[in-house]
Amino acid sequence: MIKMNSLKAFIVYAAIILMIVATSGVGFAQGIYGKIKGKVVEEGTDMPLIGTNVSLIGTTLGAATDRDGAFEIRSVPPGTYTIQVRFMGYKTIKQEITVGASQEVVADFELKVDVLKLDEIVVTGMGGTQIKEKLGVKIASVKAADLVSSDENNIVAAMSGKIANVEITAFSGEPGATKFIRIRGQNTISGNTEPLFIVDGIPVDNSTRGIDNGGTVQANRISDLNPEDIASMDVLKGAAAAAIYGSRAANGVVLITTKSGKPGRTNISYKTSYSWDKVNRTVPLQTEYGQGDKGVYKKDYIRTWGPKLDASTPTYDHSMEMWDQTGHIMDNNLTISGGNNLTTYYASLGLINQDGPFVGNSDKYKKHSFRIKGSHVVSDKLKVTGNLAFAKVKSNYLMSRSNVAGVPLGAFRCPPDFNNLPYLDPETGLHRSFRYSTPTVLRKTRRYDNPFFSAYEKVNESKVGRAFGNFTLQYDPLDWININYTLGSDYSDDDRIRVNPVSSTANSGDGSMIRHNYIYHEVDNNLVATFALEKYLSKVSDNISGNFMAGYNFNRREYKHLTTYGDIFITPGYNQLDNMVTITANEYESLIHTESFFGQATFDLFDQLYITGALRNDGSSTFGANERRHWFPKFSAAWEFTKFGKMPKIPYFNYGKLRFAYGEAGAQPGVYSTTTGYISGTKGGYWAGSLNAGSYDGVGGFFSSTTAPALDLRPERTKEYEIGTSLGFWDSRIGFDLTYYKSRSEDVLFSIGIPPSTGYTQRTANGAIIENKGWEIEFDINPVKSKTFSWDLGLVWATNENLCVDMMGADMITYLSWSMLASVAAEGYPLGQFYGRDFIRFGRGINYTLDNGTTINIDEAYPDAAEGTVFINEDGYPVSDPEFRFLHDPNPDWTAGIRNEFTFMGKFKLSTFIDIKQGGYVWNGTRQKLINFGTHEDTKDRGTTKVFEGYGPGAGTEVVLDQNWYKGDGGNVTEPFIEDGSYVRLREIALSYNLKHKFVSYFGLSDIDIRLSGRNLHLWTDYTGIDPETNLNDSNGRGMDYFNMPNTKSYVLTLRFNY
Repeated sequence: MIKMNSLKAFIVYAAIILMIVATSGVGFAQGIYGKIKGKVVEEGTDMPLIGTNVSLIGTTLGAATDRDGAFEIRSVPPGTYTIQVRFMGYKTIKQEITVGASQEVVADFELKVDVLKLDEIVVTGMGGTQIKEKLGVKIASVKAADLVSSDENNIVAAMSGKIANVEITAFSGEPGATKFIRIRGQNTISGNTEPLFIVDGIPVDNSTRGIDNGGTVQANRISDLNPEDIASMDVLKGAAAAAIYGSRAANGVVLITTKSGKPGRTNISYKTSYSWDKVNRTVPLQTEYGQGDKGVYKKDYIRTWGPKLDASTPTYDHSMEMWDQTGHIMDNNLTISGGNNLTTYYASLGLINQDGPFVGNSDKYKKHSFRIKGSHVVSDKLKVTGNLAFAKVKSNYLMSRSNVAGVPLGAFRCPPDFNNLPYLDPETGLHRSFRYSTPTVLRKTRRYDNPFFSAYEKVNESKVGRAFGNFTLQYDPLDWININYTLGSDYSDDDRIRVNPVSSTANSGDGSMIRHNYIYHEVDNNLVATFALEKYLSKVSDNISGNFMAGYNFNRREYKHLTTYGDIFITPGYNQLDNMVTITANEYESLIHTESFFGQATFDLFDQLYITGALRNDGSSTFGANERRHWFPKFSAAWEFTKFGKMPKIPYFNYGKLRFAYGEAGAQPGVYSTTTGYISGTKGGYWAGSLNAGSYDGVGGFFSSTTAPALDLRPERTKEYEIGTSLGFWDSRIGFDLTYYKSRSEDVLFSIGIPPSTGYTQRTANGAIIENKGWEIEFDINPVKSKTFSWDLGLVWATNENLCVDMMGADMITYLSWSMLASVAAEGYPLGQFYGRDFIRFGRGINYTLDNGTTINIDEAYPDAAEGTVFINEDGYPVSDPEFRFLHDPNPDWTAGIRNEFTFMGKFKLSTFIDIKQGGYVWNGTRQKLINFGTHEDTKDRGTTKVFEGYGPGAGTEVVLDQNWYKGDGGNVTEPFIEDGSYVRLREIALSYNLKHKFVSYFGLSDIDIRLSGRNLHLWTDYTGIDPETNLNDSNGRGMDYFNMPNTKSYVLTLRFNY
């Protein structure tokens, strides 16, 4: 629930915005003013360009084109003006126009396609913007239309594959499930790997709280933002671009600009969409053998190594029965915008109601969102802007992953001859499972919960209230000075409850209950002054121009987390904490202050050489006492060599630019790493972390933390350079962009052990070094363009090589681990490298003892065996290596995306998007465990024979694949279950039609957009698990599939009514 301080802020923001909007009716004395109107279309096709910005340079006058491409600028004082027509993806037009008193001037424009988008205005950070043509660093931009084309309600998911080297990982297909984003590889060991999100100049929270191996997924909080509100998105990929954000920008920055009202008539748009969602892949299970051991039936036995089932025995596909349903998403959005030359307004209202394709009550997501935004020109020197968004989210999630009370684990391990329905025994009404099929006792563990019991009886709910926005004052004391002050706030309150009912395995049958309350509040103050230097630089040369920006930022982040744990229900079915035998609690609070000074200068020399230099100084309460402030520099240069006078003309080659950039950005240490304190005793809760134990020997008390303070702690520092070129051909209908980058992250933080004699066991230290390097290619072409048909084709391709160069001699850091596998950070390997069990292989110098007791060195005994070949023992089987080995890399070799868009008659539009990933391994832990249990489809060949490939005394021997093999090394050695995660995915396809007809206008509509679209409709991959695009835990360890929930494919019908 939203607390009182947030409500006060909400009321203040709303009042300011409403006052701004209320002035929108202010009129003008029309008698002496003129008017400019016209239409903007695409050259060669006459297709209206909706939303084109038409403005009079040097004034506040302007308009945006409507659904017909028409615009109208009213109240224009008599005089001569330069009119500018700008639209993303087209060449900007500037033209002089004269307006007389009471005169109506008609001006129509045809814009040329520019696949390089050279005239696009790009947000560069901290209130700065720049024309793309003049950028010396690579900034990727995504149009609003590309974000909403797939009808994804999570903007991170909507980015999948569309930007080179921006990797998106979907946790699952559950409603509201988190989506992780990583840019240009991983450059931290223990910190957050996701970029900083900035909305309208203010940082906003995108954390995913509560992720663990054995519970449920949660939403990443940027999903609270309504995609329909987004006007543009710019991605600062690395330190070279993001250094202006200093110690919070090492992972890159995503800059989001929300929609604003435009001068002109009021525009009303209502969008409604409905989707049909199905699971795209599931786990193959065998239905030929039943429950038992060594071919003999055993009731309630844990594994499925029983007898072969005859044809009369009913069998059940426990995979499909849990999600052979159709989910639905109902998405409704209403937007209203407009304004005049002094005042603009924008408002939106959204409602998403989603019911997933999985059985049960914990598979739902509902979000209400609201935004109001307005601006008003108070005088020729002062403008005020207000922007407020509110979201209310309620979500329910299934338990899954490494959880004996979870749905996939209970379903997939269940023998095919056991019917999970009814999940309550008809005679006793008690919870039944394949481990306790005829229950007689309520408070007793079932070892594995019946998946239907988990789906229908367990509670796992989250309720989020969030308000975020900003208020901006823009003051121009002189014509060459602009001062901006922005106050922003982001507040969220997340209440969660997780209930394991009585008889659930989660607490030995006695039941448990956990309540979480997360509160996050961030306040950002930003003051920026920009100075136009043309007046002074022109005294040096008419060929030099530039500007200088200086600013101050103060940021405050507050976080609170209260966990209350209830153990053992007194009365089953009453889910309240006062119904628990024991109640314990844990409370945590943190506060971070960051103060920053920054400056940036840009210069334009001879309209072809563009130079930018910036410097930021950060001080943070997370820095050590001896390291309170740090500098972060940035420099870039771009040369548009095709403007060089002596450059020879090359047919069909019209544009060329070379660029270089260098920058440094940081990542702040974890809060309170520089101090030590006292903590209370702890108790381990089931999947709940550490909780307060209350007392020792009847007396309450605290003890010192085991982590030593780090007084010299510094922020992690990533130094990056990039070089590249942008080329345009065929009058910029063909664009090619190439970038190479290399980054080196130093002072990377991680925990190291220290002698217990110090009074501590560990401390946080700077010292690790991580490198990332790679290539990025963007290719765009407009091969066909006519009044009846046009075709646009786009390609992005990228590589990234990651390496942990140095860990100061420390042992590896483990992200996730099981008895057979770990995801680790280790010196000399990529981050997230798999480390686990393998078969004995040649080339490792292994000594092996034969059946006769003789010990041999296998490399010396068999010198002809190639390195890496599997050793085969006398019995003809591979043998488990006694040591853990570094196995495979989960990071992809390269990624790509291919976009096609076809337009017919200006009304029909067909678009497709294909997402490609090559390389990157995934541990199919689900398959490995199910082979051990005998339920995976691969075990239906039990009793058959096979000759294993390899070298050794038993090479060529035919062996039997039986229970001993699958329960032994065949099911416990991890390496064979680490599979290639390459894929080609039909990520999006959409067909739309713009309907304009007399009967449409009869209802007061200008037009109706009708769109049929699909998401994730087909997947080509050799991976045998649910989906190679999945993950078990957070953004650090990747490529782990252990009873994860599957992803979904969707068919969507969308109608948009424009008034």
